Amino acid sequence: GHAFLNEGEWATQKRKELGFVGGENAESKKLAWERIFNFFNKYLG
Repeated sequence: GHAFLNEGEWATQKRKELGFVGGENAESKKLAWERIFNFFNKYLG
């Protein structure tokens, strides 16, 4: 899922529960948001 995009205490706990390791990766987060918005713009205009 996209739980790595969420911020805050709840999101940090959820990432731990899901086994995300290594902390945040700002570049991956930025790329994911770009892809999401590109999809929205293309299909939802």
